[in-house]
This record gives sequence, C-alpha cells and structure tokens, in this order.
Amino acid sequence: MITFKEIEIARDRIAGAVFYSPCLPSIPLSEITGMKIFCKLDNLQRTGSFKERGARNALVQLSADQKKRGVIAASAGNHAQALAYQGKLLGIPATVVMPQYAPLIKVSNCQMLGANVILNGKDFAEAKAQADKIAAEKGLAYIDGYDDPAIIAGQGTMGIEIIDQVKDVDAVIVPVGGSGLIAGVSLAVKTLQPQTKVIAVESENVASFSAALEASKPTKIALHPTLADGLAIPQVGANAFAIAREHVDQAITVTEEQIAIAILRLIDYAVGCGVVRKIVRPRAQTRGSLIMWREHRPEHSQPRHRARSGRRWSLVPIHRRHQRSPRRTGRSRQANRGHWREY
Repeated sequence: MITFKEIEIARDRIAGAVFYSPCLPSIPLSEITGMKIFCKLDNLQRTGSFKERGARNALVQLSADQKKRGVIAASAGNHAQALAYQGKLLGIPATVVMPQYAPLIKVSNCQMLGANVILNGKDFAEAKAQADKIAAEKGLAYIDGYDDPAIIAGQGTMGIEIIDQVKDVDAVIVPVGGSGLIAGVSLAVKTLQPQTKVIAVESENVASFSAALEASKPTKIALHPTLADGLAIPQVGANAFAIAREHVDQAITVTEEQIAIAILRLIDYAVGCGVVRKIVRPRAQTRGSLIMWREHRPEHSQPRHRARSGRRWSLVPIHRRHQRSPRRTGRSRQANRGHWREY
C-alpha cells in the first residue's frame, strides 16, 4: 500500500503539468442541501477529469527504455484521455483499449491526442484482458487506471488540495468506480485532518465498492446499465480497496433516477449562471449523492466538499428518464419537451 509521503512526492512531480483546480462554494447546491457545499473543479483539467493526476505521476516514473516502448491501458474514456494527453506531453507512445460502448467523443479525443485506440470487448473486463495481451506481446507497460500505486498516489493529491483550499471541511464526498480516487483522497484527508468524514458514493447498478465492503475483499459483481458508464467497474482494485476500507466512513448508493434528476438540476443551474461546461461535467454519482444527501447526512452544518472529477454520462438516456418522470424534477411534460428542444 502507498503512504501519505508518496502522495506528497506525487504532488511535487505533477506540479506545473496538472492544473491546480479551484475549490469553489456553490450557492445553488448549498441551498438545496441546507449545507455549505464546495466543489473541487477537476473537470477543468485539460482532458476533463482528475485522471491526469495519476497518469502524470505514473508516466514520469517509467524507465527511459520503457518510455520509448510505450504504455497501454484499458479505459472507458477518462483514464485513456489522461494517459494519451500526458503521454503526448512526455513523448511516450500510448495505446488505449476501450470497450465498444465507450462514448464516441472520448474515442475521438484519444485519437486526436495521438493515442493508438483499440475498441475491443463488450465491457471493461474484456477490454482489460485484451490490453494485458497486447502489453505482453509488445513489451508495453500496463498502467492500471485505478489500482496502480502511482495512480492512487497521484489521485491523492486532490485530497491535499482540498484541505489546503477549504477551512474546517466536515465531510468530503467522493464518487467511486475502481476506488483509486477515493483511496488516494481518503488517505490524504484522514492524514491531514482525521476528524473529516470521507463518504463514498456509487450507482446502485455498479456498486462494486459496497460489495467489497460487505465481503471484506474485492468481489466481482454483475454490471447493469448505468448513466455513469465510465464507472462501470465489476471489481474494485485490491490495492485501492485495502487503503479505502481503512479510511472511508460511509458508503452510499444512488439510483439511476436520482442520478438523472441531479444532472438535470445541475444543467438548469449551469444555464442560469452561464457556465454550462463548468457545471455539467462532474461524475454522475456525485450529483446523485447531493440529491439524496439530506436522507443520509449527519446533523452538522460545516462545509462539505464534492470531488468534481469528470463527465461520465450521455444526454440521451438522461432525456429518456427525464421524460418518463417529469414530476420528480418539478417540471411538466410540456416544459420537458421545450427544455430538450432548447438543448
């Protein structure tokens, strides 16, 4: 397992190559939750997610020979983009194997950034198997998107920044896929400020972290369709879970309906403020967690923090869910139709 010292070293390694993102208060989210909500805007990274932190930290530690041969990874999108971008900056060839459901925009972005993109497999597990095979055949370094120690340490730099940027944080809410982000962030936060609660949030359709907690070890689960397709990991990483289980205070699951409604609310707030790109790119789970937070929250009113990590959803299924249940969002069907014609 990694130590906090490794996260501190990672912070120095990525300085200047990864954006030091702001952590700003959100008036709309604070109003609907009855708490002080701050948002760590890692969606403002060049590739739109926190993944650049770990990618940079992992790539700079490769040997000179390995840097020439290149790296490979399996990813539904964000890790692939981060690896492609940081690899391009460092002159390291990157190959990414993406499952066939990967969003076209993420596939195109990886290609634009110079990565060799291979579409293979109906899910992440099949894409990873193909990536492992290619790595062995061509001598490429496989960079695991959530369980590589260097990746976890890089993601943990967000936790240091949160504590530096927001005074007296009472709770940090972190979306969970393979558990790399929450492992690094929880270790950093609990080391610097032990009294701060760390809360994991995931879709109930891909709740691999909750399953691991229940079994006391990483457990493979059956995946179901989710708006948060980028977080559809059937089994959390062993290294990541070993760290996270010791530092996470609570795990919450949210439904697909809650995720969809939360995304739409954020879009409404974004349009009203004229900052659509800044607001609509957080991971879907985090949005869903805010809708349900009042049902799970402890009785206190100190600042909460949300880790905005990157867009993980498609507007089409959100639209369909939205049209089926307009009352849940406080809209009429006619208003719904007008809303979607507008966008």
